[in-house]
Amino acid sequence: MRQLFSLSNKWVIIYSSNISHEEFRGMHPFYDVMHVKHRRFLDWIEGHADGWFLTERMPNPFPFDPDDPASTSFADFYVFEKSA
Repeated sequence: MRQLFSLSNKWVIIYSSNISHEEFRGMHPFYDVMHVKHRRFLDWIEGHADGWFLTERMPNPFPFDPDDPASTSFADFYVFEKSA
């Protein structure tokens, strides 16, 4: 995360869930994909990315459905801007 935010002077866009892996498994106990590791990244940004603020969260129009994982997603877009 440090590297991601250090590489931009103005904008960072993240496409991800903002939920812990344990929370996701609690919500969807029968859908666990080993290569996906959910994280609460907004907490990290608030405490470590000085000068950055969330300008927009764009909810996914096709929220995750464990019965249709190929056509849905658990991720949303999060747009951050660096203050002047």
